[in-house]
Amino acid sequence: MTRILTIISLFILSFSFTEMLLPINNSTINYTHVLFEWEQIETAKYYQIQLSTDADFSNVLTDTINESLIYIEKNNIEWNEEYYWKIRGLDDSQNPINDWSEILIFHTGEKRSNAETLIYNNQDIQDGLTIFSSFFDYFSAMIDRDGNEIWNTGDN
Repeated sequence: MTRILTIISLFILSFSFTEMLLPINNSTINYTHVLFEWEQIETAKYYQIQLSTDADFSNVLTDTINESLIYIEKNNIEWNEEYYWKIRGLDDSQNPINDWSEILIFHTGEKRSNAETLIYNNQDIQDGLTIFSSFFDYFSAMIDRDGNEIWNTGDN
């Protein structure tokens, strides 16, 4: 009887928790367009991800639902900050099928450049990124069309 209960408990736990892959817990990243990735929850149709600046999620920056096992946050990540994230699986009607995952933390490094974008003609702008480097400061960086640095080779 104990063996059956153990097997049932392990079966239920396999539906309740998922491994969160990226960003790695307690890591420092040098980009602000952040890829979040997690493993599939077997019965989930959707996933809800929350991003916050505090561990109790009283200041939620992102609360989104999607069908994918990845999410890219492009708007709410700033340089030299600390962030917390968690996910949970949802059913076909977007009702939770499990509790929130464990809470993971990551940090962003310091912004390394003061690059600015000057727009002379709005009709000539295309979506995309510009990559540049600095010989004197020994770093590379990437900026978006609005002049926001979104990646650098900082040594943080």
